[in-house]
Amino acid sequence: PQNTYPMKWHKFLIYFQLFAAALISLYNAVECFHTGFLGLGVFDPWNVVYAIAGVICVVLAVWAIYVRFCLAGFRKNGPKMYILFLAINCVFQVLNLVIVFGGDISTTSSAIGSVGAGVLMLVLTNIYYKKRAELFVN
Repeated sequence: PQNTYPMKWHKFLIYFQLFAAALISLYNAVECFHTGFLGLGVFDPWNVVYAIAGVICVVLAVWAIYVRFCLAGFRKNGPKMYILFLAINCVFQVLNLVIVFGGDISTTSSAIGSVGAGVLMLVLTNIYYKKRAELFVN
């Protein structure tokens, strides 16, 4: 089909945002593992939480690269996988918000901002790809 819509956002996602998301997720995984395993001599339930968060970050990094190739190849499931990727990131940010709630105000407000931005991205990206659904047929 003839593409009559601009694809700048799509190009930004596949050439920058998803690679950056993968790198940031890997960095966060390293930080979570470092924090979780720093106190190996003492059992602390938070160590388990940080280890699980680290595993989730690694999975998100791999998923970001997979989604990038789905979108770049105009795979039929590409937009759905990206929406799901954003949704899981939002859930992860909500869990982060629950963990940091009651901490210092800057950390809490940063987590709230991340959740809000994630929800906004979900809505806008869903609209964006619904308009271009006929392009994703591979």
